[in-house]
Order: sequence, then C-alpha cells, then structure tokens
Amino acid sequence: MALTKCRECGGQVSTEADDCPHCGCENPARSRFLNKGVQGFLIIVGGVAALVLFGGRLSEAPGCEVGDVEISGDTFFVDGRLDAGFALTARIANRGDAAALFKIVATLSTSEGDFERTQELVLQPGVTRAVQYGFHEPTVNSVTSQGRVSCRAVKG
Repeated sequence: MALTKCRECGGQVSTEADDCPHCGCENPARSRFLNKGVQGFLIIVGGVAALVLFGGRLSEAPGCEVGDVEISGDTFFVDGRLDAGFALTARIANRGDAAALFKIVATLSTSEGDFERTQELVLQPGVTRAVQYGFHEPTVNSVTSQGRVSCRAVKG
C-alpha cells in the first residue's frame, strides 16, 4: 500500500482509499487533472486543428515594442515664446504582422511632479518610428528622475 496526498486537503491517504479519512473526499488519490496521456493527446489534436484552421500560419497579434528611451534638455516654442524644458525620445515598433493603431503614453517624472503626453499612432507591420515629446512644464532647476514610454494596441 503506497501513500499519497489527498487531492482536496493534502492529508496523507492510501492510493487505494475510497474516501479521505481527514476530509471525506471521494477517491482522494485520483488527480484532479487529466492524466498525462489524455493531456498529450489533447495537445496534439489542438495543434493539428490550429494548423488546419490557420493554414499553417498563426497570425501574431499586434505588438508594440518600446526602445531607446532618452531624456535631454531642450527648448520649445510655447504660445509663441521660447521656453526651456525636457525632451523625451523613444523608438516605437510594431512587432505584429498587420497594421495597427497604438496608444502611446510618455511620462516625465521630475522633482516638480509627473507630466504626461499621449498620442495615437498607426504603424505598419515591422515598422519602427522615432517619437519625441516636449515637456515645458518643469523648470530648468527641476531634477529629472525618470522618463517612461508605454504603448498598447487600440482595439477598434
């Protein structure tokens, strides 16, 4: 007689027990999951079905990738006047296999607060674009701590 753990309470039970002596669970030694043979069979059938349905080519969902995020001091015209601030630049790439609309959020965190810019951008598959966002709100005396850029596909 071998011992195993009850699938419900984890108490030790015989592999031949009809009920768990600790919690009363029926067939406590039986796995709550399908046995490995059945799991393997279902995985193979699912894989074959996917190949048939998608013609051997599974479509990749639109994926936005952000890279090369940098912060630098810069000047901008704001309401017709020259103002100093920070520029946040990044590279945005569409890693999917179809054109997609992406929402880009650029955030600059400084000692004077968090500032945000948003943009929607259509990118063709495999295309990488450089983007730049100007932040004139922080003064030149602020301490820049972090710049972040995120993007996600917009469902439409």
